[in-house]
Amino acid sequence: MKLILPVLFFSLFYYSALAVDKDDTKNLSYDDMQNLSITSVSNPDSAIILLKLIHNTATSDSDTTKLLEAILTLSDIYRVNEKYSSAFDYGGQALFLAEQFKDTFLLSEAYNKYGILNYLFYQKDDAIKYLNKSVELSKNLKKTNGNTPQLRSRYFNLALAHRKFEHYNMALTYLDSCYALGNKETPYIDSEKGIILLKQKKYNEAIPVLIASAKQFEKIEDLKDPKNTKGYLLVIYAHLAEAYEGIKDYTKALQHYSKAYLSLENNKRYMSHKASILERYGWLEYKVGRYRQACERLRKASEINEKHFSTRTISNADFLTTRDKYQESIQQKDKEIAIQNLLIAEHEKKMLRINVILYSLVLFILLFIIFIYTKHKIKKQKRAFIEIEEKEKEAKLQLEQKNKELTASTLKLIEKDELVDQLSMHLKNIASNNEIDGLLKSISQQSKTLWDDFNSRFMAVNEGFYENINTSFPELSPADLKICALIKLNFSGKEMAHLLGISINSVNKARYRLRKKMNLDREVNLSTYISSF
Repeated sequence: MKLILPVLFFSLFYYSALAVDKDDTKNLSYDDMQNLSITSVSNPDSAIILLKLIHNTATSDSDTTKLLEAILTLSDIYRVNEKYSSAFDYGGQALFLAEQFKDTFLLSEAYNKYGILNYLFYQKDDAIKYLNKSVELSKNLKKTNGNTPQLRSRYFNLALAHRKFEHYNMALTYLDSCYALGNKETPYIDSEKGIILLKQKKYNEAIPVLIASAKQFEKIEDLKDPKNTKGYLLVIYAHLAEAYEGIKDYTKALQHYSKAYLSLENNKRYMSHKASILERYGWLEYKVGRYRQACERLRKASEINEKHFSTRTISNADFLTTRDKYQESIQQKDKEIAIQNLLIAEHEKKMLRINVILYSLVLFILLFIIFIYTKHKIKKQKRAFIEIEEKEKEAKLQLEQKNKELTASTLKLIEKDELVDQLSMHLKNIASNNEIDGLLKSISQQSKTLWDDFNSRFMAVNEGFYENINTSFPELSPADLKICALIKLNFSGKEMAHLLGISINSVNKARYRLRKKMNLDREVNLSTYISSF
């Protein structure tokens, strides 16, 4: 009983404190969490406890944004503290969740952090793929929100990855992008440029750039550097040592390796560089004859590499499993999507069948309506055509009838005119006086108007005849046209001669000239041809 009361009291105190912390964590921003990951090297356990509390709170509150922020930060904390298996585990979770959540900023963060983890483990294709995706999303954010400070860091990480995989020109291109987006002070970018020049074996160009960037970091006051930015000096010292080694200035090289190594002892943030610094330092000491120190440093470097980066270690086996878990999650999601797509496809097939039937029915009805309408229209057009034909036939019959009447009346006039001519001749033979001469003159004038009367009546009945024949044969003379009019009415040569006041021989010659002008073969009947106009 004595033990139970203190335990109960402690439990109540712990859960009440946890409740207070739970409320406080809701106000913790993503920037605060990121700062916590940077400073977590001094006390990683407390940072992890706090982040897991935020994780649990966000899960219970269904706050996906806060949950993603917590998972991303947990991945950072484990990476900074060299617990890569857990870093990959949380990084994979964050990436999978971010892809479902589709928040552009958080998805960009997830791609960026997962890309960094991959390039640390020399997973080239994945590293470049995820870092590129992060850059593209940050570009989209810049277009919509204006300036985004994350874009410069995204380009910087891509430059680091390309440098790590020896794509130096590409790395320099991304550094140029960093300069374009950065402000006046760019110590990280400057140092990276120096490192790339070093890797390109441009030692004399690399050394002044690295020295200048080191001076920028050395100016930082310790009290104003809670994130331990100044700690990056060890990276610069290590690369300066490598550059001096490249120009065979081993004294300065050893000095800078020593400075880098001393910085490591007081700097847990950049411990991931420890193995490579120890290894290069050891080989240089071996080169100058410090064999004991060289063996010690190379042994330590080997232990670190075996512990953290060898695929044979348990932790890295976990890393591979973690990657498999992420891939399994993606594959599971793909399977679910595939099943959903299959169901949708089946549904779409059914709908397609129904639509095909409906469209076929509508098309059949439409075609039937078109068929009926077309049939009705054809009948209507046929009736109209028949009516037009009948009207034309009737008009043609009327024209033939009128021409017959005109021919008959003209022939009667010709007969009368012939009788008058005979009478005139008889009167001339009988006697000659003023009264008879006046009568003969009057008869002569009346006979001259016979063609004019005929022609006016002909044109009234055969409207457009002269125009039609003139269009086909513009070279025809007025005399030719007179012959054509008489031929159309089937006048004989004698009747034509009398009506025109010329001889029959002249009429025959006129018909011959007319046939020649019309370029008619002998087989073509002149009367039939002219009647067609």
